[in-house]
Amino acid sequence: MDPMVHKLDLAATRSRLQLLHELRAAGKRVHGIANKTVASKHTGQWLGVLPEPPACLLPAIDALKVAEASWLGQLVQDRPGIQQQLARAVYPWLRSWLPHEAYAADAGGAKRTLRKLWKNG
Repeated sequence: MDPMVHKLDLAATRSRLQLLHELRAAGKRVHGIANKTVASKHTGQWLGVLPEPPACLLPAIDALKVAEASWLGQLVQDRPGIQQQLARAVYPWLRSWLPHEAYAADAGGAKRTLRKLWKNG
């Protein structure tokens, strides 16, 4: 979910929310992620209108950095500084659902899994 709250009223969004509700009712784990989070006095209001509290808050990435990465044939998350920023945001959530063996002894296992997810979509 991103901070464009009008998207919650779209028919496609409503159908996806219904699907998520059905999955949760069937005992499946469902996680919401707040995307393009910005530091603003209104952030709390935006998070409050979401259908559930997000499992993690992904930061907004400057559109120029996204475009530049694309022009260079790169993924923006591979750009200097961006990967670390995203890892800090998603690592606690990722670690919460990975089996303990995946990150035993240090954070390397979870970080490797995160890198693999980024590289392989």
